Amino acid sequence: MSEPETQRLLGALDARLSSIEDTLRTANNDSRGSRAAVYDALREIREDAQDTRHRVAQLEQIMTSDVQPVIKGVRDWRSRAIGAAFVLGFIGSALIFLITSTKDMVIAAWQALTAK
Repeated sequence: MSEPETQRLLGALDARLSSIEDTLRTANNDSRGSRAAVYDALREIREDAQDTRHRVAQLEQIMTSDVQPVIKGVRDWRSRAIGAAFVLGFIGSALIFLITSTKDMVIAAWQALTAK
């Protein structure tokens, strides 16, 4: 290769490299807007996640402080109602037994008095 030919090839190579650099620079500048949009979207997602965590923590606090005591109270009242029904049933059975026994004693006493 001769000196002028080498100079021409080096000039073409330099022009090609400059063209590639310009293309990369343009692509980089164009993608900056896209990257900025992605960073903005990621920031919004992070903020939404933090807000969601905060809301979940508030709901857990509400459940612990307000709802669970109500549930416990309902369960306690249900247990008390079942216990009260059992006690009333026992008292009712004892009362029926007492009335039946008293009735049988009165009938027996009446029969004994009228049999003479």
